[in-house]
Amino acid sequence: MNSTFSRVMLVLAIMSVFVLQTYAHHGAQFLSQAREMNTAEVQLGEMAAGKAHDSRVKDFAQMIVKDHKQTLDKIQELWDARSRKAGNKTNQNVQVNAEHKRVSDRLSKLSGEQFDREFMGVMVREHQAAIKAFQLHSHAHGYGTTNKSSSKVDYMKDTDTAQFATETLPTLREHLQKAQDIVKGMRGTTTTQ
Repeated sequence: MNSTFSRVMLVLAIMSVFVLQTYAHHGAQFLSQAREMNTAEVQLGEMAAGKAHDSRVKDFAQMIVKDHKQTLDKIQELWDARSRKAGNKTNQNVQVNAEHKRVSDRLSKLSGEQFDREFMGVMVREHQAAIKAFQLHSHAHGYGTTNKSSSKVDYMKDTDTAQFATETLPTLREHLQKAQDIVKGMRGTTTTQ
Protein backbone atom coordinates (compact mmCIF):
# COMPACT_ATOMS: atom_id res chain seq x y z
CA MET A 1 0.00 0.00 0.00
CA ASN A 2 2.76 2.40 0.89
CA SER A 3 4.42 1.67 -2.45
CA THR A 4 1.23 2.41 -4.39
CA PHE A 5 0.72 5.63 -2.45
CA SER A 6 4.30 6.71 -3.20
CA ARG A 7 3.83 6.02 -6.91
CA VAL A 8 0.59 7.96 -7.03
CA MET A 9 2.20 10.91 -5.23
CA LEU A 10 5.16 10.85 -7.61
CA VAL A 11 2.86 10.82 -10.65
CA LEU A 12 0.80 13.69 -9.20
CA ALA A 13 3.95 15.69 -8.47
CA ILE A 14 5.23 15.24 -12.01
CA MET A 15 1.83 16.12 -13.49
CA SER A 16 1.57 19.25 -11.35
CA VAL A 17 4.87 20.55 -12.71
CA PHE A 18 3.61 20.22 -16.29
CA VAL A 19 0.19 21.70 -15.49
CA LEU A 20 1.72 24.70 -13.69
CA GLN A 21 4.06 25.36 -16.59
CA THR A 22 1.09 25.24 -18.97
CA TYR A 23 -0.88 27.73 -16.86
CA ALA A 24 2.06 30.10 -16.58
CA HIS A 25 2.48 29.91 -20.33
CA HIS A 26 -1.05 31.26 -20.99
CA GLY A 27 -0.15 34.76 -19.86
CA ALA A 28 2.95 34.83 -22.06
CA GLN A 29 0.94 33.61 -25.04
CA PHE A 30 -1.67 36.28 -24.43
CA LEU A 31 0.96 39.02 -24.14
CA SER A 32 2.57 37.85 -27.37
CA GLN A 33 -0.78 37.87 -29.16
CA ALA A 34 -1.74 41.26 -27.69
CA ARG A 35 1.62 42.75 -28.66
CA GLU A 36 1.26 41.53 -32.24
CA MET A 37 -2.34 42.80 -32.49
CA ASN A 38 -1.44 46.21 -31.10
CA THR A 39 1.62 46.52 -33.34
CA ALA A 40 -0.59 45.81 -36.36
CA GLU A 41 -3.13 48.41 -35.17
CA VAL A 42 -0.41 51.05 -34.81
CA GLN A 43 0.95 50.30 -38.28
CA LEU A 44 -2.50 50.47 -39.87
CA GLY A 45 -3.34 53.61 -37.90
CA GLU A 46 -0.15 55.32 -39.05
CA MET A 47 -0.97 54.39 -42.63
CA ALA A 48 -4.51 55.73 -42.29
CA ALA A 49 -3.37 58.95 -40.62
CA GLY A 50 -1.50 59.72 -43.82
CA LYS A 51 -3.88 58.25 -46.42
CA ALA A 52 -7.37 58.87 -45.05
CA HIS A 53 -9.63 61.11 -47.09
CA ASP A 54 -12.37 61.59 -44.47
CA SER A 55 -11.41 63.72 -41.46
CA ARG A 56 -13.34 61.37 -39.13
CA VAL A 57 -11.20 58.47 -40.35
CA LYS A 58 -8.01 60.51 -39.98
CA ASP A 59 -8.94 61.51 -36.41
CA PHE A 60 -9.84 57.91 -35.59
CA ALA A 61 -6.50 56.69 -36.98
CA GLN A 62 -4.59 59.19 -34.84
CA MET A 63 -6.50 58.04 -31.75
CA ILE A 64 -5.71 54.41 -32.61
CA VAL A 65 -2.00 55.13 -32.91
CA LYS A 66 -1.90 57.02 -29.60
CA ASP A 67 -3.97 54.51 -27.61
CA HIS A 68 -2.36 51.38 -29.02
CA LYS A 69 1.15 52.76 -28.45
CA GLN A 70 0.18 53.27 -24.80
CA THR A 71 -1.08 49.69 -24.70
CA LEU A 72 2.20 48.48 -26.23
CA ASP A 73 4.07 50.32 -23.46
CA LYS A 74 1.98 48.50 -20.84
CA ILE A 75 2.57 45.16 -22.58
CA GLN A 76 6.32 45.85 -22.51
CA GLU A 77 6.13 46.60 -18.76
CA LEU A 78 4.38 43.26 -18.20
CA TRP A 79 6.95 41.44 -20.37
CA ASP A 80 9.80 43.07 -18.47
CA ALA A 81 8.30 42.16 -15.09
CA ARG A 82 7.76 38.55 -16.17
CA SER A 83 11.26 38.38 -17.64
CA ARG A 84 12.85 39.68 -14.43
CA LYS A 85 10.87 37.16 -12.41
CA ALA A 86 11.92 34.29 -14.68
CA GLY A 87 15.45 35.58 -15.23
CA ASN A 88 14.91 35.69 -19.00
CA LYS A 89 15.81 38.28 -21.57
CA THR A 90 12.95 40.23 -23.18
CA ASN A 91 12.43 39.74 -26.91
CA GLN A 92 11.97 43.16 -28.51
CA ASN A 93 11.22 41.96 -32.07
CA VAL A 94 7.55 42.00 -32.96
CA GLN A 95 6.46 40.74 -36.33
CA VAL A 96 2.89 41.10 -37.51
CA ASN A 97 1.30 37.84 -38.59
CA ALA A 98 0.66 36.93 -42.22
CA GLU A 99 -3.00 37.98 -42.08
CA HIS A 100 -2.17 41.43 -40.73
CA LYS A 101 0.56 41.79 -43.36
CA ARG A 102 -1.91 40.83 -46.10
CA VAL A 103 -4.45 43.39 -44.86
CA SER A 104 -1.77 46.09 -44.68
CA ASP A 105 -0.61 45.32 -48.22
CA ARG A 106 -4.19 45.42 -49.53
CA LEU A 107 -4.96 48.74 -47.80
CA SER A 108 -1.72 50.31 -49.00
CA LYS A 109 -2.94 49.93 -52.60
CA LEU A 110 -6.19 51.80 -51.95
CA SER A 111 -6.89 55.51 -51.78
CA GLY A 112 -9.63 58.04 -51.14
CA GLU A 113 -13.07 56.90 -50.08
CA GLN A 114 -12.30 53.29 -50.93
CA PHE A 115 -9.37 53.31 -48.49
CA ASP A 116 -11.52 54.94 -45.81
CA ARG A 117 -14.30 52.36 -46.14
CA GLU A 118 -11.92 49.40 -46.17
CA PHE A 119 -9.81 50.71 -43.29
CA MET A 120 -12.85 51.31 -41.10
CA GLY A 121 -14.22 47.86 -41.94
CA VAL A 122 -10.90 46.36 -40.86
CA MET A 123 -10.99 48.41 -37.65
CA VAL A 124 -14.45 47.08 -36.78
CA ARG A 125 -13.41 43.45 -37.41
CA GLU A 126 -10.04 43.79 -35.64
CA HIS A 127 -11.58 45.40 -32.56
CA GLN A 128 -14.32 42.77 -32.38
CA ALA A 129 -11.62 40.06 -32.44
CA ALA A 130 -9.50 41.90 -29.88
CA ILE A 131 -12.46 42.30 -27.52
CA LYS A 132 -13.16 38.56 -27.69
CA ALA A 133 -9.50 37.71 -26.97
CA PHE A 134 -9.24 40.23 -24.12
CA GLN A 135 -12.57 39.16 -22.58
CA LEU A 136 -11.49 35.54 -22.63
CA HIS A 137 -8.18 36.30 -20.99
CA SER A 138 -9.68 38.74 -18.48
CA HIS A 139 -11.28 35.74 -16.79
CA ALA A 140 -8.16 33.56 -16.97
CA HIS A 141 -7.60 31.24 -14.05
CA GLY A 142 -10.43 32.61 -11.96
CA TYR A 143 -9.47 36.26 -12.30
CA GLY A 144 -12.41 38.52 -12.87
CA THR A 145 -14.19 41.56 -11.58
CA THR A 146 -14.23 40.18 -8.02
CA ASN A 147 -10.40 39.99 -7.79
CA LYS A 148 -9.55 43.38 -9.29
CA SER A 149 -8.40 44.91 -6.04
CA SER A 150 -5.74 42.28 -5.39
CA SER A 151 -2.34 43.92 -5.67
CA LYS A 152 -0.36 40.67 -5.43
CA VAL A 153 0.74 39.36 -8.80
CA ASP A 154 0.39 35.61 -9.17
CA TYR A 155 2.23 34.63 -12.34
CA MET A 156 0.97 31.06 -12.09
CA LYS A 157 -2.61 32.38 -12.28
CA ASP A 158 -1.75 35.13 -14.76
CA THR A 159 -3.33 37.78 -12.56
CA ASP A 160 -1.08 40.40 -14.13
CA THR A 161 -2.18 39.70 -17.69
CA ALA A 162 -5.79 39.08 -16.71
CA GLN A 163 -5.92 42.45 -14.94
CA PHE A 164 -4.29 44.11 -17.96
CA ALA A 165 -6.92 42.54 -20.24
CA THR A 166 -9.72 43.73 -17.96
CA GLU A 167 -8.32 47.27 -17.80
CA THR A 168 -7.85 47.44 -21.59
CA LEU A 169 -11.35 46.29 -22.54
CA PRO A 170 -13.08 49.69 -22.08
CA THR A 171 -10.67 51.32 -24.56
CA LEU A 172 -11.19 48.53 -27.09
CA ARG A 173 -14.96 48.84 -26.71
CA GLU A 174 -14.75 52.60 -27.17
CA HIS A 175 -12.68 52.12 -30.34
CA LEU A 176 -15.20 49.61 -31.68
CA GLN A 177 -18.13 51.91 -30.99
CA LYS A 178 -16.41 54.87 -32.68
CA ALA A 179 -15.46 52.71 -35.67
CA GLN A 180 -19.04 51.47 -36.02
CA ASP A 181 -20.36 55.03 -35.77
CA ILE A 182 -17.98 56.19 -38.49
CA VAL A 183 -18.97 53.28 -40.74
CA LYS A 184 -22.66 54.14 -40.24
CA GLY A 185 -21.94 57.80 -40.99
CA MET A 186 -20.06 56.87 -44.14
CA ARG A 187 -23.01 54.78 -45.37
CA GLY A 188 -25.33 57.71 -44.80
CA THR A 189 -23.36 60.14 -46.94
CA THR A 190 -22.01 59.95 -50.44
CA THR A 191 -19.33 62.57 -49.90
CA THR A 192 -16.77 62.71 -47.15
CA GLN A 193 -15.51 65.63 -45.17
